[in-house]
Amino acid sequence: MNNLLETSLAEQVGKHPTAAAVFEKYQLGFCCNDKYKLINACQAHGLDATAVTMELEDAFSKREAPQIPYLKYKPLDELADYIVERHHNYVREMIPRLLAITKRMAERHGEGNPDLVKIAGLWEMVAEKMTLYMFKEERDLFPYIKRLVQAKRTRDPWLFPRYPFVSAAIQSMENEHDEVGGLMQEIRDLSNNYTPPPGACTAHRLCFHELKEFEEDFQRHVHLENHLLFPGAKELEPAALTGFVMEKVAGGAQ
Repeated sequence: MNNLLETSLAEQVGKHPTAAAVFEKYQLGFCCNDKYKLINACQAHGLDATAVTMELEDAFSKREAPQIPYLKYKPLDELADYIVERHHNYVREMIPRLLAITKRMAERHGEGNPDLVKIAGLWEMVAEKMTLYMFKEERDLFPYIKRLVQAKRTRDPWLFPRYPFVSAAIQSMENEHDEVGGLMQEIRDLSNNYTPPPGACTAHRLCFHELKEFEEDFQRHVHLENHLLFPGAKELEPAALTGFVMEKVAGGAQ
C-alpha cells in the first residue's frame, strides 16, 4: 500500500491502465504531471488514501474476462445474451471514456499533432454508429433470433414468424461492422498502430492503449456475430417459417 501512495499517478496509469478509471472517478489529474504522488493527490483533495488505494488494488486485479469455452455450441439465444453482456456493455462503458480522452488529446496536443484531431473526429463517428447499431440489435434482431429459438423448442404457433426478416437485418448489421471496422482502421493508421510518439504524456499513452483494446474487443464481437450467431439464425429461420405454414395448414384442416 505504501508503495502505491509514494508512486506518481502517471506511473501507476502507465503500468496499470485500469487505474485511470479510479483517478477519473476522484478527479485526480494524471496526464502531464509525472511527479504527482498518490499520497499528495489524496491529501490535496481530502480523500481517504486507504480507500483509494484499495480501489486501485481491486482495479489492478481485474483481468480480461475469459471467453466462455465452446461458444460455437451454445444455443443462439444464450449466445445473443452473451454478446450483449460481454461486448455491448463494454462498448457502452468505453464510448464516453474514449469520447472524453480523445477530445482532451485533440484540445491539448492537437496543434502539434493534427492526427489527434482526426482521431477524435473518427471516434465520434464510431461512437455514433456503435450506439445505433447496438440499439437495433437489441431492439429488433436479437429478440427475433430468441423468438426463432423458442419457436423451435416449444412449437408454439404464436412464435413462428410470418415473413422472412433475418437476412435483411443481418445484412444491415454486417454493413455496420464493415463501416466501424473501416473507421477503426483509419484510427490505427493515424496512430501508427496505436504507438504513442516519443515523449507522449500518460493520457496520450492511455488513449492509444484503450483504443487498441477497443478494436481488439470489436474484432471478437464481430467474429461471434458474423461467424456464429448470424449463420445460425439464417439456418433457423426457414425451418421456423415452414413450421408456421404447417401449423396454419394443420389448423385449417381441423
